[in-house]
Amino acid sequence: MKISKFALGVRFAAMAEQPPKEFARKIYEGIFSVLTLSELEELMLYGGPDPFSEFGGVDEEGDIYLVVLMGGKLKQMRKVYHAIAGDAALDMYLVHNRPFVENNRLFDIGELDYFGQIKSNGKIEGGDGTLDGLSVPKKRGRRKPVGKGIRVLLAPEDYQSMSSTEAIKRITVAARRHFQGVKLTPFPLNMGKGGFTASVVTAFNGAMRKTSITSQDGSCKKEAHYGVLRGKTAVIETACAFDADIVKQTGQNEPATSSGVGELLRRALDEGLKSIVIDVHDHNMGDGGMGFARALGIRFFDENGSELECASDKLGLIARADTELMHLRLGEARILCMDASEKSEPVANADKLTDAVSKAIGKDIDKGRGFAGLLCAICSGEYSRDYDDLLKMINFTRLIKNTALVVTGCQRLDKAEMTTGAPMYSIIKRCAEARLPIAMIVDEMADGADTLYSITNAGIMSIGWQAGESREEAARKFDSAAERMFRFIRMGRDVEKIGAPKQPKVKPWFALLIDSWKNGK
Repeated sequence: MKISKFALGVRFAAMAEQPPKEFARKIYEGIFSVLTLSELEELMLYGGPDPFSEFGGVDEEGDIYLVVLMGGKLKQMRKVYHAIAGDAALDMYLVHNRPFVENNRLFDIGELDYFGQIKSNGKIEGGDGTLDGLSVPKKRGRRKPVGKGIRVLLAPEDYQSMSSTEAIKRITVAARRHFQGVKLTPFPLNMGKGGFTASVVTAFNGAMRKTSITSQDGSCKKEAHYGVLRGKTAVIETACAFDADIVKQTGQNEPATSSGVGELLRRALDEGLKSIVIDVHDHNMGDGGMGFARALGIRFFDENGSELECASDKLGLIARADTELMHLRLGEARILCMDASEKSEPVANADKLTDAVSKAIGKDIDKGRGFAGLLCAICSGEYSRDYDDLLKMINFTRLIKNTALVVTGCQRLDKAEMTTGAPMYSIIKRCAEARLPIAMIVDEMADGADTLYSITNAGIMSIGWQAGESREEAARKFDSAAERMFRFIRMGRDVEKIGAPKQPKVKPWFALLIDSWKNGK
């Protein structure tokens, strides 16, 4: 591929079960929904499997698709870059490791599929037919992209065959097919799992901070992230203590040190953040929380007065704890511990740890809460299993301001999903109080529907999954449900636009004054 003028490469995490050109069409649909003809005119469009991923190292995430927009001036390409980087829905597709490829590096790639050039009428001509039927909206003139100015919140839970993040990606395609100018806010409901921090940061347009923490086995340092919302609130997940490569190799989480969680909290405190959310996914942690306490300055000693290293096999040797060097800013911060863990067998000798810490800080520790109980005692934090407390802490009311529609969903709509404190219930209740219309995509409706309709008159679209279906077929049915849902929403908009009686135009006061003067004359 010969580079002409300036070019921009964008690397997207592809959906593995989709053919490359089908995925390319969906990606370009998204790009055309955030850019207009004034930014894209005369650009040439390319795409194909990313040739850089084979050199990307261990941080690459699955199949990667490279989109190249080429042939523009520097100022034009900067506008394209900022529009793609600034759209939250497109950002969910971008790979986390070097999502953009600059002009110079593109000289190294081979041939990609050529999809055509964008002409002055908004049509795409000269390509291989992949993008046939797509067009770029014009910025000038009275006509605007359908849905321009509409804000939609996408907040589904995990489904049986796909994660909440993948569900949002698929809903995004359907939404922009019928409402090209819509503004989408993704908010995956995945508390207690890896990716919780990223989901909250994406929804609130926050920032990710990178630091080094102790690895799962305590042998070295590894890269980890925590989120910052509006420069005030830190978001930390305990799932960061578990190494993805070890989980892939063994199929399960090995006992992990909690040092990394404490190191992330210490970093947030050092940054001066006084509002912190910690998402707990493991009830006990591999070391009972000894590493967490040690990272915040609590030291442990055996009966002979020798200081102990942080390790699960040292728990039985703990005789006392010392808080003299405990982090000074712990008392200044408001820390909310969201416990999403399930009770499990206690770690051997964990009682010695909690007893020593309890005596050192002068507080009782609820041992039934496991690691979350120890965390709250050390940090004087607020313990909660109510998702609404999280929404309050991160100011969810501000997030849904000016929102026109909320799209959520789950695998099975039952009483568990609609229980006070559950994520789905908390989202729906707050949106209903704000009088927002709610649409849902579910596979199975159970006894939770009665509770739902007592809160709001939500619209529900069924998926129709069958047992034993392949992942590809399940994804196709989900896409179909999302497509049908937005088609009906578009129909409702058109019905109101066509059928509602038009109000007579009211003349301005000076026109009425002139008319009365003429009549009087």
